[in-house]
Amino acid sequence: REPWRSGSLASPVAQAMETLALWASNASSALGLGPITGADPRSGFSFKEQPVEKKKKKKPKVHSPREVSESGPRTLRTQATLPLDIWFHVPQTLPEGEPKQVHISGPHGALLIELPPDAQPGQRIHHRLGPKFAQMAVVPEGKASGDLIMMELPGVGQIQVVVPEGKKAGDEFEASPPVLMVQVPPDARHG
Repeated sequence: REPWRSGSLASPVAQAMETLALWASNASSALGLGPITGADPRSGFSFKEQPVEKKKKKKPKVHSPREVSESGPRTLRTQATLPLDIWFHVPQTLPEGEPKQVHISGPHGALLIELPPDAQPGQRIHHRLGPKFAQMAVVPEGKASGDLIMMELPGVGQIQVVVPEGKKAGDEFEASPPVLMVQVPPDARHG
């Protein structure tokens, strides 16, 4: 008979010891160390790991676009992100021709973007990955970049927006309603 189960130790202590024994047993199994036993001669506490039957987890079946019938709607995997500003340095050597386009790192890989006409090599600029429609907002007094502000958008209502990097009270910036930017999968087709 274990004294910690009989009430000779305070209940919270007994619960802590049981929890510790269970944790040690689980850790031992996870690390492949084999059964664990232990004892504390001062309290008389002892434990022996009980075998636990492991259940196999079933992996969900995921259908790739090629497994779905070509005659009906297809399910395609895609990636999505919230609108964001991507800051980067203009490359030292710019491509020939107009408009000047460069590849930058986006949230899900490379993006081909058009540089502003006045972009200079080495200059730090940003590209807005988001909807083309926006409303102008003014940074209120006492607010600065990184702060949340409330604004009213026609047809949408009040929304919270983050003051963009480099903006301070009195500056204007473009704000848009809450949207999700979805990447068109490479094997998607019209319709």
